[in-house]
Amino acid sequence: MSIAAYFLTKSNSQVYTLILAMFFFMVLVTHPALIRACGDVDDWIAVYNRGEKYKGLFHMLDCADSYKAPADDVALLPVIQDALKSNSQIAAAAKQVFTYFNHIWGARHEPAYTGVFKAVTGRDNWTSLTDYQDWMVVTAVAGANMREGPSLDSPVITGVKYGMQVKALARHGEWIQARPVGPGSVDPRFERRTGYIHQSLLMTY
Repeated sequence: MSIAAYFLTKSNSQVYTLILAMFFFMVLVTHPALIRACGDVDDWIAVYNRGEKYKGLFHMLDCADSYKAPADDVALLPVIQDALKSNSQIAAAAKQVFTYFNHIWGARHEPAYTGVFKAVTGRDNWTSLTDYQDWMVVTAVAGANMREGPSLDSPVITGVKYGMQVKALARHGEWIQARPVGPGSVDPRFERRTGYIHQSLLMTY
C-alpha cells in the first residue's frame, strides 16, 4: 500500500495524530540534545570553562545520572580547584559538587587532590576518609547485568551502566554481591537493588 493510499483509509483526526507524531519524532531525531537535555558532566564543564561558572556547577548537581567514574572525577578536579578561588557563591556550589560526587574519589591520586580535599572538608589527609573502601566501578562499556544469584543462568535484575559505582557487599567465587551507590543510584531502576555482578566487569573505585 502506498503512503497516499494509507492516509486515504484514515479519518482526519487519525491523519492529524499521525502527522503530529511524525513531527515530534523528526524533532527528536534531528535534535539529539532534546533527548538528553540534561547534558553530561563534559557538557557542563564546557559551560563552566566558557565563563558561566555557576550555571555549569548548578547543572552538574542536576544531571548526576550520566556521571561516569573515575573519568569524570579526574575531569572535575581542575574545575573544583578553580571554583574554590572564585566568589563565595561559586565556591559554595563547587563544594556541593565535590561532596555530591563522592568527594570525586577517583581523582584522589592526582597532585591537586589533597589541596582541594582540605579546602572542602577541612581535613588534612584524604586517606582518613574510608567511606568508599568497598566501592567498585562498572568498567564494561556496554554496562553490566546485575543478577539474582552468582551465575550466568540466574535471572537479570537490572542493568548497571558503565562508570556507575556499586558497593561490594560480599564475594561468591568470581561474583560480587553488590548494590548501586553514588548519585546515579537514585534512579528507580537501581535504588535499593542488590544482586550479583561478575568481577570481570568491575574495578576498585
